[in-house]
Amino acid sequence: MPSPLGCASQLEFVMKSLIPLLSLAAAANAHFTFQYLWVNGVDQGLNNFLRFPPSNNPVTDVTSTDLTCNVGGLAASATGTVTVPAGANLTFEWHQHAQRTGEDPISAGHKGPVQVYIAKAPSTAATFNGQGAVWTKIYSSGLLDPTTSTWATDVVNANSGKHSVKLPTSLPAGEYLVRAEILALHVASTYPGAQFYIGCAQIKLATGGSANPPKISLPGAYAGSDPGITSSASDKLFADAAREEADAKAQLKQSSRLAALESERENWDGDERIQDAVLRMLVDKYKPLRTGSIQTADQKLKLSPPGVRPRSQVTVMPITPSTGSWATEPLLPSKKDHQPWHTTFKVPEHATSSIKHAVLPPLPTRKSVKPAATDDRARRIEREEKKRTEHVGRLAKAKETTLDYRLGIRAPGEGLRGQVNPVSLKGWTNLVEDKIEKARKAGLFQNVKGRGKPLVSTMEEFNPFIAREEFLMNRIVQRNGAAPPWVEVQGELDTAVTTFRDILRQSWVRRVVRMITSTTPPALLHTVTLGDIKAFRDSDWERREHSYHQVALGELNALVRKYNGMAPYAVRRPYYVYSVEMGRLFEESAETILSELNARMQLNEPRDTTKASADGSATSGIGAQGSDGRLQIWYLRDLFKAWLQALLLKLWGKRRV
Repeated sequence: MPSPLGCASQLEFVMKSLIPLLSLAAAANAHFTFQYLWVNGVDQGLNNFLRFPPSNNPVTDVTSTDLTCNVGGLAASATGTVTVPAGANLTFEWHQHAQRTGEDPISAGHKGPVQVYIAKAPSTAATFNGQGAVWTKIYSSGLLDPTTSTWATDVVNANSGKHSVKLPTSLPAGEYLVRAEILALHVASTYPGAQFYIGCAQIKLATGGSANPPKISLPGAYAGSDPGITSSASDKLFADAAREEADAKAQLKQSSRLAALESERENWDGDERIQDAVLRMLVDKYKPLRTGSIQTADQKLKLSPPGVRPRSQVTVMPITPSTGSWATEPLLPSKKDHQPWHTTFKVPEHATSSIKHAVLPPLPTRKSVKPAATDDRARRIEREEKKRTEHVGRLAKAKETTLDYRLGIRAPGEGLRGQVNPVSLKGWTNLVEDKIEKARKAGLFQNVKGRGKPLVSTMEEFNPFIAREEFLMNRIVQRNGAAPPWVEVQGELDTAVTTFRDILRQSWVRRVVRMITSTTPPALLHTVTLGDIKAFRDSDWERREHSYHQVALGELNALVRKYNGMAPYAVRRPYYVYSVEMGRLFEESAETILSELNARMQLNEPRDTTKASADGSATSGIGAQGSDGRLQIWYLRDLFKAWLQALLLKLWGKRRV
């Protein structure tokens, strides 16, 4: 049987052809950096206390000083130092790009070991360059499972880019550089090829021990000819392919029936394969049509009869009937001239009362007669017990009545029930059809709304994104006047907003009309324009009404907050702002104010009357002949008012000039 991966030579050719392309893609998109430091489970923030490199490119030269703390990491005077306790747990978090973007922290193709080093600074960590034999390895993890090619980087990637290390408690107190290193071996077939991803953090141990562990130099610990630097992780894939090909050839040599069955059918491990799951879902969604001729069970048995193999030969002795034919042979002896209707039923012994069979008649129940209560407390307890007993009895009776109704049973004395409830879908269908036919004959469909007219269809009925069941349910709910809770709150909110704006508008209209009519002569009211009204402001009124407006807006916004908590996202509303509402008030109330001023001007026009007394004499007043020949009568009050208006008009004109 050929290997699923193909022969080793073909795989090697494909891998050698793809490795340069993969390396170019990885160099462009899959690099990563050390971005977050965690101390005892507490995130210290993005790039805090870290010597952050200028880019996410790796270091490939094992002799460069960039191998210490990445590019530009020899000194970091501007980087802070975090204080950690002795034996603290440090967590290092890596990502491909800026911060936590949601993508894989490390590309799946970057496989290799993960290591952590630590170096004590002579004075401060900010001025320490990490050169010389000062580094001690405190953590290392490499190839975890050779059979599945699981590396330490796979664990880091599965843990959202994090790996942790516990500081030794014996480290002396002082400031340190902690160096985290991830070595990617996916393009390490030649040197330089292995990619070093490095990040350094600055920490300070307030307390510690007196250990002096062995130390190494970085750079200096690695060489370009080291097996871990020049060997590629793809070599293991080639070896695995060759081994699988050899195993497949060995399996072909096995000719046993068990091996053939195992290769043909896989053993079920309790999990459903993806192919089987997809096929099952397709079959459930789209039922396959029946093909071929329909055969009965007898025809199928004749075509493929079951193979029954008797374990042993059974000798059957021939039996002949005594009368010569089985048709006249009596199966049981009977009496002469006995007919079936001569048989009488005899009650079995176990159906009657019998001590032998432990069947005893039920004893008659006797109600216990309690003595009458003598004091108030005993009578009150008796009444409460009687009330509870009646309540329980009503509940039990209601439950039994419900069960009888479902089963189609009617209590004795209530007559026969019309029809027993069906128990199958076909029975329910027949029952519904009978009900509809009886209603039609009774004329109940004569007054149906829309009778004789085409059905009214809506756009939602043909919406492909709304299921048929959901559409019907929404229509039923809508026709019955039901609505979700957020719709009811929406109506309450609209009413509250309308009421607030009406009260605000009425108050402002009254205020502006009163102010303009009291400061402007009636003869000059026609000079007031719509723009003047929109620009009119009254600071005293706004200051006096400000507290009420704030309280009313607070109640409106509380109702908006309640509505937004229940309504879908698409129909949520913003909060109401005081400045916006006031601007809306000034803009929308201008026309109403102008209409009120015009009405006032019409009331203040001089009267034109032709009244006369009953005897033909005019009432007292000063009259003048109008242009239309009618007499205009001026009363003393009107004359004084006209004189006063003329005086105010003259003074107003001088003040405006």
